[in-house]
Order: sequence, then structure tokens, then C-alpha cells
Amino acid sequence: MGCARAANRRSGIIRPGPEERVCNARKRERDRVRQQECRNRKRVAIELQKRAVEEDIRERQNSIRIGARVNQRHVRRDANAIIDVVYSTLNKSVDFHHQEAVLHAVWSDRIAAVVLPESRRLTTQLEAQKEIIAGLVQSLSEVKNARCKADLVTKHAILTAAVTSGASTSKRQKARLLGVHPRNVRAAIQRRSSIESTDQIVWTLSVRKVRKDATSESVKAAVIAWWVAETRASPNRKEVVKHWIAPGVREKHHCQYLLESQVWVFNSM
Repeated sequence: MGCARAANRRSGIIRPGPEERVCNARKRERDRVRQQECRNRKRVAIELQKRAVEEDIRERQNSIRIGARVNQRHVRRDANAIIDVVYSTLNKSVDFHHQEAVLHAVWSDRIAAVVLPESRRLTTQLEAQKEIIAGLVQSLSEVKNARCKADLVTKHAILTAAVTSGASTSKRQKARLLGVHPRNVRAAIQRRSSIESTDQIVWTLSVRKVRKDATSESVKAAVIAWWVAETRASPNRKEVVKHWIAPGVREKHHCQYLLESQVWVFNSM
């Protein structure tokens, strides 16, 4: 350790002594406290400014509730003044990205966020578009898992009306927005293309074909009568068979066994 100190002294490196280290520690503590106090003052100033803006908005809302009318001429004058300032400021730079960043910074400011929240920045047309899309997605979610013919027809009609054949966005983005599988969007685009290919607009409803049983009713009655007469139900309650009848409908019954005395045995000739 002594050799290292001697080498540092020869090279001009002087380590601070105990008193100097204490002074440096006190100085760092004072700087830290001063910085903390400065941050607190800034935070308090921002809070006071925010409260003042909220109080101003509250007073305006109360005055509107009381029945005070807004002078449209003053509104147009102030709006034109703000637009002129924005136009002159943005024209100083020809960079589109810089202009976009400036507008984004303005809308992200605390005062702008309090005076004009995101819901009020949208125009009435954009709000109507958002409401229409939300209703479309909600209606599609109700019939997304079609359990009957009416749900399937409604689902196909909504998807066909929601997509276009010559769109630039991808099918996955549309499917993610609508909350369905991309193959549903692809089928809807094909239906839309087939509709647009004809001279007359014809909405074809794609409905699953109803399954038809090839066995006649007389044969069914004969088979059921034979099984009832020639078989007996299993006494074991665990031996239960589930028979599919319709989507979501299953019939349960016990296994049917042939009695040993009723089994035909053919002897080899």
C-alpha cells in the first residue's frame, strides 16, 4: 500500500485527506438536497398550473350550465389567431416529420391534455366512424360462433359488408380488428369479388346444406322395433352411450346387448 502511495505522489496523483473527503461528502449532500428541492418546486408548480386549468374549465362548465351563451364571433377570432400562429410556425420547416413531431408534442402537453382530452380532439365524423366500427365488431362477436342457420347468414352478411376486394391493408390486420380468423376475411373478400364481378348486385347467402338421411322411415321403425324386442339394456349404469342428434344436442341411453339365447350360431357344413 505504501509503495502505491509513493508511486502516485511521484506521478502527481494526490489523494484527498480525511477533511477534504468530509467536505466533498457534505458538498454532494447539499447538491442532492438542492436538486430534490428544485424538483419538488417544479412538481408543485405543475400541480398548481394543472389545478388552475381544471378550475378554469370547471368555471366555464358551470357558466354553460347556468345558461351563458358563447360568442361565436369571438370563437372564430381566437381560432383564426391560433391557426395563423400554427401555420406560421410550421412553415419555418419543410420537414414533414418535424412538423408531425411538433404537433405531437403540442397535443402531449399537460395543458392541452387537460383542456382538450383525446375524446374531444376527434371530430364528430371520426366519432361516428368509431361508433359504427364498435357496433360492427360487437354484432360480429355475437354471431362469431354460429350455432344455427340465422347466425351463419348474419355473420357472412356482416363480413361481406365490412370488407372490400381492392383494399391495401392486409387480411390479418382486418381480422385482428374484427376479432375473427383470417380465413373468414379471405372468404368474405371472395364473396365480395363475386358480387362485384356481376352486372347486378346479388347477395348470395352461403348456408350449410341440411344433411338428409338416406334411410326411409319404415326401415327405421323396423330396426328400432327389432332392437327393442331382441335386446336388453345393460344393468351397469356406467355403460352409457352418447348419440349426436344436432349441434349441441346429444341423446344418452344405456348400451343394448343381445342375449346369448338369441345369438344365431351357424355350424360349418
